Amino acid sequence: MSPRTARLWGWGLFTITGGLSALAILVGATGYRGPGLTAVVLALAIGISLACSLIGALILSRRPDNRLGWMFALGGVAAALTSLAQEYAAGLLPAYPDSTTARASAWFTDVANPLSLGLLTVFVFLLFPEGRLGSPARRRTATLAAIGVAMASAGAVLEPTLQEHGDIPSPFAPSIPEAVSLTLFGLGFALIGGTLVASIVLLVRKLRHAVGRERDQLRLLVWATAVAVVLLTPALVSPPEASWTRASYVVGGLGLLLIPVSVGVAILRHRLLDIDLVIRRTVVIALLGAFITAVYVAVVVGAGAFVGRSDNAVLSAVAAAVVALAFQPVRRWAQHLANRLVYGKRATPYEVLHEFSERVAGSYGTDDVLPRMAAILGEGTGAERAQVWLRFGAELRPGEAWPSGARRSRPVGTSHDDTLAIPDVSHAVPVRHEGELLGALSITKTTSDPVTPTEEKILSDLAHQAGLVLRNTRLVEDLRASRQRLVKAQDQERRRLERNIHDGAQQQLVALQVKQRLAEQVAERDPAKAIELLRQLQVETGQALQDLRDLARGIYPPLLADQGLPAALEAQARKATVPVEVRSDGVGRYPPEVEATVYFCCLEAVQNAVKYAEASSVRITLGATDGALSFKVDDDGRGFDPAAITPGAGLQNMRDRLEAIGGSLEIASSPGAGTRLTGRIPLATG
Repeated sequence: MSPRTARLWGWGLFTITGGLSALAILVGATGYRGPGLTAVVLALAIGISLACSLIGALILSRRPDNRLGWMFALGGVAAALTSLAQEYAAGLLPAYPDSTTARASAWFTDVANPLSLGLLTVFVFLLFPEGRLGSPARRRTATLAAIGVAMASAGAVLEPTLQEHGDIPSPFAPSIPEAVSLTLFGLGFALIGGTLVASIVLLVRKLRHAVGRERDQLRLLVWATAVAVVLLTPALVSPPEASWTRASYVVGGLGLLLIPVSVGVAILRHRLLDIDLVIRRTVVIALLGAFITAVYVAVVVGAGAFVGRSDNAVLSAVAAAVVALAFQPVRRWAQHLANRLVYGKRATPYEVLHEFSERVAGSYGTDDVLPRMAAILGEGTGAERAQVWLRFGAELRPGEAWPSGARRSRPVGTSHDDTLAIPDVSHAVPVRHEGELLGALSITKTTSDPVTPTEEKILSDLAHQAGLVLRNTRLVEDLRASRQRLVKAQDQERRRLERNIHDGAQQQLVALQVKQRLAEQVAERDPAKAIELLRQLQVETGQALQDLRDLARGIYPPLLADQGLPAALEAQARKATVPVEVRSDGVGRYPPEVEATVYFCCLEAVQNAVKYAEASSVRITLGATDGALSFKVDDDGRGFDPAAITPGAGLQNMRDRLEAIGGSLEIASSPGAGTRLTGRIPLATG
């Protein structure tokens, strides 16, 4: 059947149900009976019929392949037709017992009741949620239920008298003994009742092995069924003459409405309700209700029986006082019990967040924060494995894992929009701070215990709180790494100076010393040669002096100290192997550490442009605006992708130099479009 045809059938059957329900209400209002308990029963029956028919129409409109839509749509029509026939017979037979139409209506009610009961109970539980029987046990149960419906209906057909209406003869008046019809009727309803229990047991068994969304669907229906049974029980045991019978019927009918509503929500909603929250609140309300009932029964009824009066106002006041004093402790106990029923040994979401906040607020070192975060995440969600991920460049790496010794995932790359794609975890959420992706939180669970919406919310809430933690952790790690790089750079610089002095100035001075001795030896024998040696010594001494000056400029150039940044950079630009243009706008003198940082960063950038980018020209732009000294180094080299390439030692040294005095470095580059390095150093004012 096409979706359009199924939709038309669904809403057509709903319209028929509505019409039959309206007729039943009209017949009940104009009948010969007064508005007693039967009016309440009729209202509840009509409400359940309309709810079932509406759910059936919605399922047929959106999920025409699901047979539960037909079950509810046809069951709603059958229930509404049964209510109409029952009201017609009950209103007409007392005054007109010989009416064939009235007797036929009563007979039809007895025949149709088993069919409505089977469609809306047993077969709903057997077909939920996919609309198929599936397992052999379900098929056998469905067969027995169909046999039970057939036997109960056959018993009603063969019934010689309509016993519910004063032993009025059946319109067909069969000649079969009444014992036969009663036996068929009893056995049929016994089979329906037995298969109903069996269908609920099979539903619970299926829940134990279900995963994913199906598990949440089954949990919702099991919860609705349990609540319906509890609410319906008082109506089944209350005597008709009791003052609270009408209220018990209303409560029981509302409980029955939960079953079709839960089926509709489970099938039609892509994201189910937070069933954990619903179950917890149901348990809390049930326990509080039982406590209040027990107190009133014990005080008012028990003590009233002892003193001889159960309507004593003093006893009611005492019971109210006991409830008021004990309500909060009992409520806390009920919430604790409900949490343990839902979450087991795991903590509740509130406890997870509270514990995390306390741990973060405590004086724990960065080496302890990440393991504790992973432990809280794993214990709070009942996961097999929990991991805290840290971002390093263009990839995410697992920083810590819980439990200790658990297998860690492999690093994964990040996309340009910082979306997550971690293959071997059940659920992962990004951790951001001020819009920057800093890491992620992930949990891994078994297929039989999928991640629930509540656990997804725990991860999301923890990720919001973990942003600042990972930011601080990252700053501490960056500080450690920068210190190590600075120490390493200092050691390398010392070795470079030692090598330059040893291989350069020291060797030159040794050579000068040798030539001086030689000149002394030949001065008396060959004055002309001695003079030549002295002239060579002058030249070589000047060269050694120049080398020492160059070495000193590499440590801190005298020209920078004497004349400032523009002059020092222009002097270095003239020595470069490619054209280097230096522009300065309003640049004056600044603290030595600021000038030295900008000077060496610019030289490093020029060296990188020539050595790695193969640039043919470089431009250095200096500026002082908005209380900060800035510089830009542009080259026309081959460029690179900053997101795909890890910065080298030169760029990292530049960044470390700038960050050491509160500055920042930005890199803008793309393949084939050159590179621009922009540095900015805030200047102290006042």
